[in-house]
Amino acid sequence: MIRWPRFAIPRCRLKRFFLRITILALLLAGDANGAHAAPCPPPAPARLDGIAAYLAKRYHLGPNQVPKLIDVTQANEACFWKLHFDFPSPKLDLTIFLSPDQRYLTGSLYDVDLDPSIDEIRRMKERMVLLTAGSPPSRGPANAPVTIVEFEDFECPFCKQLNDTLNRDILPEYGDRVRIVFRQFPLRDHPWARDAAVATVCAARQGNTAFWQVSNHIFAAQQRIQPATVRSEIEAFIRENPTMDWSAWSGCLGDPSANRQIDQDIELGRRNGVDSTPTLIINGVELHGAVSADVLRRVITAGGPPSPSLQVQAKPQ
Repeated sequence: MIRWPRFAIPRCRLKRFFLRITILALLLAGDANGAHAAPCPPPAPARLDGIAAYLAKRYHLGPNQVPKLIDVTQANEACFWKLHFDFPSPKLDLTIFLSPDQRYLTGSLYDVDLDPSIDEIRRMKERMVLLTAGSPPSRGPANAPVTIVEFEDFECPFCKQLNDTLNRDILPEYGDRVRIVFRQFPLRDHPWARDAAVATVCAARQGNTAFWQVSNHIFAAQQRIQPATVRSEIEAFIRENPTMDWSAWSGCLGDPSANRQIDQDIELGRRNGVDSTPTLIINGVELHGAVSADVLRRVITAGGPPSPSLQVQAKPQ
């Protein structure tokens, strides 16, 4: 019978040896898990105040002007922090990232372990989910392959031009393949734009059809509307519309929630880089100005995140 040689380590010692190895492994694993699960310490208020003061100097703000901190969120597991600031003058929204040691600022974070094209697709999808959240006015099926989010000002002539292009060329051509989502973005230097926005918010509370009917009427009547006539112009249209409840619409005009809804749309736009009208975001592709039907077709046909050649920044003519 073959006898296998005994190990040099005695059997009892062998048990203790493996026991020690096992305990050590568990301790190391526990330390690793604890390190991985350790929370990222948020920046202290004093640190955030210091960052705001630094930005005020870096962007040459006037005396006693300090950017307002809007939001602080943890950006990733590496303990970078995402900071969103609102600048008073000139009006500017800034999103920056604070390093884990809370000393350095950077405008972008790129994970080199991710395929850039896949990461960009993910970012665009997340952006579209954010832009379409809630119950904004829309037309077209929710599952349409292409979603167009438009930030509009009813007094803006380029918004009227774009609205005509969408109604005349895009919607008849693409039908249910396109969904359009409307977001309010009345500009401060347009005297009756805010009143028109409130009127359409109140119309939307009677359904999508009512919203689009009123908004299309405002764009059609844009050239003759004045600050003193905007309400009477819209009121006359609603009174003659048998599908709308004029009394409910009129009662809504003084409801503070209508203005809050507009402010929420404006804030959403600013957080996503909107600073002019019209601004379109089509499946993550950002377009500015009264873009032509041909440009819209190119982006819509792409049906998703574009190649660099489709990163269009069309300006009003």
